Amino acid sequence: MMRVMDREATINPSAVEEKARKAMAQRQDAHEKANQERKLTPEERRAKKRKKLQENTDYEVTVALFRYVNSGFTTLPQGGAARFVW
Repeated sequence: MMRVMDREATINPSAVEEKARKAMAQRQDAHEKANQERKLTPEERRAKKRKKLQENTDYEVTVALFRYVNSGFTTLPQGGAARFVW
């Protein structure tokens, strides 16, 4: 809000901050009210859970399998330890 109301913010920053806090509180209240309106009743929650448990729970799993045949190293480099650069 300070960037949006640049001129007002330079004149009276406390008023702009208060205005911003009120707007945030109003949006938060509206959000919580909407959540309460959407909230399921205990009976609806039980029915939803029952339905979810009764639906088909078979899952399809897709797998990719790779086989690494040759690393290109036939012998270890000097020093005895293989070094890999990623």
